[in-house]
Amino acid sequence: MTLLNKISSNHRMDVSVIIVNYNTHDFLEECLNSIIRFTKNIEYEIIVVDNNSTDRTIEKFNNYFTKTKFVFNTENRGFGAGSNLGIKNSNGKYCAFVNPDIVFTGNSLGKFYEFMEMHTDAGACGGVLTNYKGDIIYTYNKFPGYFWEFLQSMGTGSEYIIDKLNNKIRNNENLYFEVDWLIGAFMFIRKDIIDKLNGFDENFFLYYEDVDIQKRIKDSGYRIFCLKNVEIKHAEQSSVKSIEGENVYFYHMCRSKIIYMKKHFNFLKRKSITIMQITGVYMRILTLKFRDKFEGKKEQKYTQYRKMLELYFGGK
Repeated sequence: MTLLNKISSNHRMDVSVIIVNYNTHDFLEECLNSIIRFTKNIEYEIIVVDNNSTDRTIEKFNNYFTKTKFVFNTENRGFGAGSNLGIKNSNGKYCAFVNPDIVFTGNSLGKFYEFMEMHTDAGACGGVLTNYKGDIIYTYNKFPGYFWEFLQSMGTGSEYIIDKLNNKIRNNENLYFEVDWLIGAFMFIRKDIIDKLNGFDENFFLYYEDVDIQKRIKDSGYRIFCLKNVEIKHAEQSSVKSIEGENVYFYHMCRSKIIYMKKHFNFLKRKSITIMQITGVYMRILTLKFRDKFEGKKEQKYTQYRKMLELYFGGK
């Protein structure tokens, strides 16, 4: 691990912005510029943890983002481990976990800080995620349960739930409302709570670590809120744009789901949903040759489904 642009200070910051990067320097530059441009009225620091990117362009960033701390990992141990390293190097009352493909268009961090200062029962908060056209996208959800997992096992239908959740945002007259968990592209969390929870669970390499930490925040007696009047731009699944990226997505989504179920579901619920998921994968395999939308990539889908079955039967 190498730390560059270390800024020595015993002064407590209001907010530590923690960004875990892996081969997303093009998004990261825009993200950093938007933070610097729009953040006002709070004292903040930015910590970028690079998880051993193969593209080393980021090494030049410390030359012109001189007030940003850059931590360079010698291995990629996943988002949770990278975030924990950022937390270790942070000095803020709050930690804002920001994906590199997030772009701020206003003083969002200042608004989140003000909200959390006024609502001591809030353990975490976030805003409404939009795409680059300004349309509301997947922002929050209920904790995983039978119905959601059934839709996931069938590989269809979850879009309908997300549309309903988005409509609740549009039709909600309140400036903020409580949710189970916020999409991990942006999370604003009290540092003392993170410390009590020992940070992110590093058993999750990618995905579900955001659900897990917010489940533990809720279980600790704190509430989680979405601020309707704060919009944040997000390039959805920017890392899943290639065959390799999509394969990684399906593998780690399945692996992390299994870890989450072992951690938070009782035996009956865990086994029921596992059977549901396995059945769903077999159904997708049997119907794959009839699914026109996968034309030209059916071998890739077979590989993904096989890996998922290996995970479910292996219990890893």
